[in-house]
Amino acid sequence: MRMRFEHAAAAVVLAMLIGGLPGCATEDEVVGDQVQNKDASFISSVVPKKAPPGARVRILGGDFGDMPGDKGMVKLLPGSGYQPVRLAVESWSDTLIYVRVPQVPSTANLDSRLQVTDSRGQIAYSAVAFEVEAAASGASKEGR
Repeated sequence: MRMRFEHAAAAVVLAMLIGGLPGCATEDEVVGDQVQNKDASFISSVVPKKAPPGARVRILGGDFGDMPGDKGMVKLLPGSGYQPVRLAVESWSDTLIYVRVPQVPSTANLDSRLQVTDSRGQIAYSAVAFEVEAAASGASKEGR
């Protein structure tokens, strides 16, 4: 039994030295509440987390690319049974994107997430839910 364990341990060490074990990320780091691949784009925060249609929302993160290019876009993923909705992008930089909240069916607001497809076609998701709320009169519509 001891001999098998030693061989298995040696195999694991050898696999790690050669290039890692299958399914184990070697280029990951922790960013906020998420584990992110160092080469992939990521979303670190969305401000505000709840906003009415037409409101401006700020998406902070990294590695989005300086411009959206042909592949870059932001979508609202409204949950089971609803199609993703593309958001209008107002500005885009490598670390900051501003979008406008679209109209969605009120029942689609539960457990929505934002998805950013960066200029290279890589996808990042918001870690927390985003909610499209009913428009309130006199409320501020700017993500600050």
